Amino acid sequence: MDCAIEIKDTEFNICDQPIGGLQKFVQLYYYTDWLAMKQAGNTPRGINGEITNILNTVGKKAYRFDQPDNAALDPKTPVRPVPQGIPGFDHSVLMSIMGNKQDEKNILLAMLHKLVVVVVLAKNGRGVVYGDDQGLQLTSNEFSQNSPLGTVIPITLLSDATAAPERRPPLDVWSVDEITTATLIAGLNTVGV
Repeated sequence: MDCAIEIKDTEFNICDQPIGGLQKFVQLYYYTDWLAMKQAGNTPRGINGEITNILNTVGKKAYRFDQPDNAALDPKTPVRPVPQGIPGFDHSVLMSIMGNKQDEKNILLAMLHKLVVVVVLAKNGRGVVYGDDQGLQLTSNEFSQNSPLGTVIPITLLSDATAAPERRPPLDVWSVDEITTATLIAGLNTVGV
């Protein structure tokens, strides 16, 4: 079988099956920090729009949240039609905060009042950024003190339905190769100097 297929002058190998799934951690930036990093050129974009590097500005970092299992991390990107406007995408990330003590509950409170940008690492070695244009807001908190999970606070982060949708699907992060990209994403919770 011939694995090559050409679409609009681009050749694809259809025999290579992509690897699905995400690694079990999330990196969150406050949207205001992410926007400042974009404006400073610390999240450079390639010709195709993918992010080629993420450099934390002085004193800023992402906040890492490990996930209990693959089911606890579920991003989605539905299309949002906009009557008499420009359609786009709603970015949505279901994730968990491990722990149910006051410090973790305080994280919920902080996220309730601030937009965030989510960075995850896919099992195919690419990073993925949700909320690059508008940021995501905390829209639900399914935490129950009586939950059998006990130490997990499930939350949903979603594009603001009253704001313009994201212009694009989530952006890829790719820096040189899989190892370099994985190291980059894993180190985003280090404060920039």
